[in-house]
Amino acid sequence: MTAGRFGTSHPEGEIDIPDLVLVPFLAFDASGYRLGYGGGYYDRTLAMLDVPAIGFGFAGQQVDHVPRGPYDIPVPAIVTERGIIRTDPSQITMKD
Repeated sequence: MTAGRFGTSHPEGEIDIPDLVLVPFLAFDASGYRLGYGGGYYDRTLAMLDVPAIGFGFAGQQVDHVPRGPYDIPVPAIVTERGIIRTDPSQITMKD
């Protein structure tokens, strides 16, 4: 691993593409849009990868509407302590 911005670590050299991306958030809405931590890292990663992404957090983080921009990518499902919120079930598929 090599040091990155904001105290993060990044793999060096060739990396394996994950089968699933878990996406954290500060807030989310029923459409699967998230308010993140301000860097746009997850949206850029989701735009590059062709793998499913699932949001995870607490039910208390749900709001009526999250502001969104042209580069924001919603997740098809969000897992909280109260269960799974399916925002777009047709997008939850795992590749062989």
